[in-house]
Amino acid sequence: MRPYLLDVNVLLALAWPVHVHHPTVLRWFAQNAKENFRTCPMTQAGFVRISCNSSYSPVRMPPADATSLLDRILALRGHQ
Repeated sequence: MRPYLLDVNVLLALAWPVHVHHPTVLRWFAQNAKENFRTCPMTQAGFVRISCNSSYSPVRMPPADATSLLDRILALRGHQ
């Protein structure tokens, strides 16, 4: 099976429970990509940049916290 390359929108929806698409993406991820997914430096940087932007969330996340959240996703067994 070919791996799924997650874009920044999927990463954001996957990581943020308050994201409008979180339930949908979580379900899709569990059914399709959990065992075989990839990210790239551009989507990882976009995730950190948007997560730290106060326009995205009323609570501004420090870059270190956003990176830590991303690291938890990248540590999942199916990430390549």
